[in-house]
Amino acid sequence: MQNNGKSKSHKQFILKIEGQGEYLQNAKWAWISSVKGFDESKKCKKCFKPRKDVLLGFHKKVKIGEDYPFEADSEQMPINPKINGHNGEVPHYLCIDSTNGKDYLHIGFIYDEGNKKGVKGEFMEQTIIIKNARELNFDFRENSEIGNKVREKYADFDNPNAKKECKATECRNFWFGAYFYGDRI
Repeated sequence: MQNNGKSKSHKQFILKIEGQGEYLQNAKWAWISSVKGFDESKKCKKCFKPRKDVLLGFHKKVKIGEDYPFEADSEQMPINPKINGHNGEVPHYLCIDSTNGKDYLHIGFIYDEGNKKGVKGEFMEQTIIIKNARELNFDFRENSEIGNKVREKYADFDNPNAKKECKATECRNFWFGAYFYGDRI
């Protein structure tokens, strides 16, 4: 099948949260967006340009223990050699921020039909699972390959006198966008 950048089909992910309570606990916000590009002059999810917000506020919608089906952008796009094994699927991004402002979960993923194991992440003693998904690794730990590249290439963003809104060493959304779409890496 030739990738002409216009193919669309309905592709369904399954979100599941395992833990205590009725809904995701201790989350200030939780969202999933489809990401087709990157604007290095913005911070948080505003750096994803264009993006399609897929599931906003899911911490108030998805009940613990239940499968929650959702569809994300399924348009095919050109193969991105930065994404290991990329097959033209649009990348998606999950972000959860805690009410204490110290705990976060960031997961990049693409559609992988039939992957029942899916992608898993831990958030404050709760497990977030996305089935029919494969993780896109953008390791941002200190001394990681991706983290070091982003810190080096976007170091000017950490200057408090810089006119940019985003600091590369702080915003994981920015790191994801910079790694997969940025011109500097």
